[in-house]
Amino acid sequence: MWVKFEEFTAVHKLTTLMHNTTCTRNHTDECGWNYEIKRDEDGESHNWSFPCHEAWLSTAMRALNTSDSYLKNVNREIEFASSRIKSLQAIKQLIEEIVKNG
Repeated sequence: MWVKFEEFTAVHKLTTLMHNTTCTRNHTDECGWNYEIKRDEDGESHNWSFPCHEAWLSTAMRALNTSDSYLKNVNREIEFASSRIKSLQAIKQLIEEIVKNG
């Protein structure tokens, strides 16, 4: 079932975001996500009945069905990312200070 990007439901958007932020495989040759997308003069469409999109849609639905647990995990990831960002900002600041002062 091909769906134009502009016509995505909230679940399609969640699925796409989850794929784009958590899939660690090559989206063409390994996971296959890109093979299930059509881009032409009418824009971008995704085939939600193809295997990769179906699998990620299933993942999104499981997350919704266990939203309390999933949100706890997401919050932990956000905390970790925030801590990492602060560390990287401190590193950047120290490098800039060292470069500036010689």
